[in-house]
Order: sequence, then C-alpha cells, then structure tokens
Amino acid sequence: MAARFVLRTEPFGALLYDRRCRSARALTSTEAAQFLSPNADTEHIHSPAPEAFGLSAPTAVHLVITRRCQLNCSHCLNESGPAIHDEPKYSVVVRWLRELSSLGVFEVIITGGEPLCYGGLSLVLQVARDLGFTVLLNTNLVCSQRRLDELIHSGVALIRTSLDGLKENNDALRGAGTFDRTVASIRYLVARGQAVRVNVTLARRNIQDITGIVSLADELGCDVKVNPLICIGRAARLSDQCLTREESAAVAEQICVHQRIKTIAVHVQVMSTAMFASCADVRRHFCYRVTDCGIRCTQVTIDSDGKAYGVGRLTDIGPREFLGSAYTSLLPELWRLAQVHAEQMLCPDCRSAGPLRLLCEDFTVDASENS
Repeated sequence: MAARFVLRTEPFGALLYDRRCRSARALTSTEAAQFLSPNADTEHIHSPAPEAFGLSAPTAVHLVITRRCQLNCSHCLNESGPAIHDEPKYSVVVRWLRELSSLGVFEVIITGGEPLCYGGLSLVLQVARDLGFTVLLNTNLVCSQRRLDELIHSGVALIRTSLDGLKENNDALRGAGTFDRTVASIRYLVARGQAVRVNVTLARRNIQDITGIVSLADELGCDVKVNPLICIGRAARLSDQCLTREESAAVAEQICVHQRIKTIAVHVQVMSTAMFASCADVRRHFCYRVTDCGIRCTQVTIDSDGKAYGVGRLTDIGPREFLGSAYTSLLPELWRLAQVHAEQMLCPDCRSAGPLRLLCEDFTVDASENS
C-alpha cells in the first residue's frame, strides 16, 4: 500500500502531499525535516531543483485520453462527440505516465471526451495506480453497471461527473435521459464507498436549479463544484447564457444561505473566476486558501492530440499556453517551459505571495466555509 504522505523537495523546502485528503502544502526545509523524523508513512522524493522559477514538477497533470463521447452536449468546451476519434495509443499514455512518475507528480486526472470510450482505460488506470499516482477520473457516468463495478475496483480516488441542472435543464444541455442515468450511477457508486463529485456548469437557463442540485448532492452524499459557462467550443454559440460576475456572486451567496437553512453536509465550491476579477477581490469576500492564477504554475494539460499546455483547466488552453508536443518532447523539458510561461503571466498579487501561491486548487472558493 502506498504511503499516505509524499514529501517532495523544492527550492524553498518541500511540498507535502496528503494522498488521503488530496491536498498539498508548502514546508520550509526545517519543517520538512521535522515532519520526516516521526512519520514513517511518508514517501520522500528528491527532485532536482528547477532551472527557472517555480516547482520541480507539476502537482497534477490532466490527460485528455480521448475526445470520443457518446453524448453531444451543447456546451462541450472541446467539442467532443461520437464521431471524434482523436486519441493517443495506450503505449504512449503509459510512457507519459512513467515520465510523470519520474518527475514526482502527485495526481493524474484522466479526462476526455468520455474516458470510458477509450479502449485501454482499465489498463491506464492500473498503470497509474501501480506508479503511485492519486487518480481522478472525469466521466459522464452514462454507462452499464459492469463499467461502474470496474471503476469501483480501479483504485480511482475521486470520480467527477456532471449534472447541469435538474432533469429538464440537464437533459436539454446533455441529452434526453442523462439526468436519471447519471443520478442512478452516482447513487450506485456512493453506496459502495466510491467518492464522487458533481460538477455543475452555471448558466442562465439552470440558475434556478442550483439549490436543488446542492440538496440532491447532499442526499446522494457527494460534494459539488460550480463552474461558470465559458463560451468556447460548442458553448461559443451560448453567449446569451453566460452570467455576469455580479449574478454569479449572487448565486454563491444563495448557495451559502441554502446551506445554512437546510444544514447541507457536503462541501460546495464555486469557481472564483465566475465572480471576481482577481484573487485580491476573492480574499476580501471569502475564506480563500489559494491564489487565482497559481494554477498556471502547478499543473499541465496534455490534449488528445499530444499537445501540452501549461495550465490545469481545459478552458484555458490556447496558443499562449502551448508548450510543445508530448509525442516528440520529454515531459521534464515541457515542464521547464511551463514554468517560464507561468513566471511571465503571474499577476503582481501572486508574485508577492511566496511559495504558497504555487498551491492553487483550480480557482475555487469553498462556499461551505462561509455558510
């Protein structure tokens, strides 16, 4: 069994990653030495110091292993669908995983498209688990019970799925019948001990459903993350559905009030970029643990065509963030380029925050901490 903690040396001291809580924090060299001495349940990674600004390795890497998907959601950010077959071979994915392991990466997020459409998914998950990664999987959960059982036994730490409204509005965006099938799959997985998180894309048409989704998630026993609709991919045609920052902030406040009144037990996160222009604004309004653009310093995305980007969100992929091809370049070299890009794009507030700004958790605020 893998150790609970991973301690990875860094120029400022170390990063301490907790596999159980899926969280990382920065330590000074003295704090790292003090932690190691009494804690036998710790894997120690000695990483080479980065040549430039930043971390020795990403904290997490997103692998888009396919853009095939049995759904054809009207707001899909990378225009996945049934007719798209853009995906790397299994042997290539395994090579990437081994390179990431040698770098000292903590988490791998398997995403798509729909990863369950990828023929070698079970083998990819097994390799990732054997290499010691904490594995997260994004899936629509529109699948058979057999596939659900495979996921339960795959060692995935967290399954992230989507409900974009209650039944009527979800099915209008994601396809008829998807709400009932996804809810049934969540119920099945949670009942068998599998951790699940529900992602909600907040749009004008489903804004009235948000408290209902939070209550449903509480009943199902899974946390919630609320993301703004971003007009890229097929969602470029839905600009009339985007909320203003003020409207999104009002929704976040509505969630907080709902949690207090209904005594909601699950955690609800709201992506801060839906509400605020900078992390300085976020800290004035919320108990905020992370910075707003540090994700550019900590994560990498490898798309299904092998192109690597120095960001941790598919919505941020673009020419400015492009690093090179993971087919033809080694991942350590691409990570070095990512750090150079990140240093150029950091806001002044992040520059003054020190090592802690390197631990961005995807621009989120925890509504549960403010309820």
